[in-house]
Amino acid sequence: MFWLAPLIGAVIAGIAYPYLFGRHEELAEHPVRDDALEEGRAD
Repeated sequence: MFWLAPLIGAVIAGIAYPYLFGRHEELAEHPVRDDALEEGRAD
């Protein structure tokens, strides 16, 4: 169990991640730039 439980958790996390946070191809279409973050800041 000491070795098996973390491995099973890693497999589940690897499968669930794209469904929860999107695939990297989708994220690559909308890059985040520092200047874009500064424009939206309310000082």
